[in-house]
Amino acid sequence: MSNINKQMAVLLFLENENQPLGLPEISDRLHEHYVFVAERTLRRWLHTWVEAGLLRRTGKKRGTRYQWAENHRNIR
Repeated sequence: MSNINKQMAVLLFLENENQPLGLPEISDRLHEHYVFVAERTLRRWLHTWVEAGLLRRTGKKRGTRYQWAENHRNIR
């Protein structure tokens, strides 16, 4: 699976989640769907998407949670 496809899979997954999730939870759930992304890469993507306004970040350090930004529904 290419990086673009993996990014789309992660974004679609986050769009469909109703609650904020931490990095380990996101990674674990992606692995359940056979989407394997290195933690550092996932962290970089999440940071980029927060900066772009696609995701909302709450908390700090180990308490950081990510959730789809309400103003960006339906990326399909």
